[in-house]
Amino acid sequence: MIMKEMFEFLDELRESGQINMFGAPAVLQDVFGISKKDAMETFVAWTEQFEV
Repeated sequence: MIMKEMFEFLDELRESGQINMFGAPAVLQDVFGISKKDAMETFVAWTEQFEV
């Protein structure tokens, strides 16, 4: 599933410390070739797993 792949990618990106994660949607667009809207929705869904 592509969502799982993107979540794993975001996990690795976060752990690498290479970028501020607020820039991650743009990286998702570039790497996965998805729209800005889809990238933002994916990023928001990924961040929701960290809510307490």
